[in-house]
Amino acid sequence: MRKITFVLALFAFLASVSLFADGLDQNLLERLKNEGCPALRARGKLPDKFHLKWIHAWKNALSYEMDFYSDGKCYILKTKGLPCEGGHVRSECWIKNKSYFFCVCRNDDKPWEMFGCGRLDHPDYLNGSEMAMENSPYMLGTRSLAEYIESPDFVITKIESVFDEGIETVRFEFENRPKSPSGDTGDIKSGTISLLPSRDWGISEMTIDFDSDGRPMRCETSFQYGGEPNAFFPVRELLAREIRLPDDQSKGYTLAYGHTILECDGAECPRAEFSPEFYGLRKPVLLLPPGYYLRYALGAIGLALIFTALRSKWRKRRAGKIGTEQSVPDEES
Repeated sequence: MRKITFVLALFAFLASVSLFADGLDQNLLERLKNEGCPALRARGKLPDKFHLKWIHAWKNALSYEMDFYSDGKCYILKTKGLPCEGGHVRSECWIKNKSYFFCVCRNDDKPWEMFGCGRLDHPDYLNGSEMAMENSPYMLGTRSLAEYIESPDFVITKIESVFDEGIETVRFEFENRPKSPSGDTGDIKSGTISLLPSRDWGISEMTIDFDSDGRPMRCETSFQYGGEPNAFFPVRELLAREIRLPDDQSKGYTLAYGHTILECDGAECPRAEFSPEFYGLRKPVLLLPPGYYLRYALGAIGLALIFTALRSKWRKRRAGKIGTEQSVPDEES
């Protein structure tokens, strides 16, 4: 009996040592789920109406000033190339209203030109909301980080808490194992994420391994928070976001860029800018909402039917009046 008890105790001890070696602090894991996820979920939900302006700076390439307005259903994303020596200033606008989307561009102060348009039932347009989400330290792709952490497919393999100058950072490693990979959920494979509990559990750094069209990629991101938090994005600068292709047979490539937040508020969308006429352009027939001509055709047919009915009724009344006049005998006779 003592031997059995000793063996069981030994197994329990080895299991606890193995658990500790893997870095799975259950108390910290529960804290992440019970305290961190609600904060991530609340902060990761973008408001319906907001205005965000930032600089999108490419490494060794042309940088852009991005200006984004959204009211939940419609948005305008303006990009303007920052002036460079001997170059032109290119401006582009992606506009989505309630019926259609269109894109316009121009160099310097030349007239605007349309380079894309379509109906919303064929959503092949640039999603400006996704570009704005890149500035949020509470999201992974287009979803709240909390959705991933709470998913049974998202397995945390190591977690630890470290302090640097009195500031706590919770760092964990994960593997994403979806049973039916689809969309951005299945593309993400594994990575390491560091969170700041003092910043509503916002991300400070992350390295994500994912697949892009079947090719392995790696994205590295770090955030620098501003001194004054705001209602939408407390981050002041997204210092870097690098996408690298790990390939032993080639040198691979790196796409590195940074974001700097300039403005962030709840300003209204500039409504006048939702129509091509604002840019001196005619509205293409393609952009007319479905049933546009049918509505007018039905109206014309309805008016024609009403006119025909009134005319028929008028003829009958006139014919009856003439018949009555002919049936009255002549008084002189």
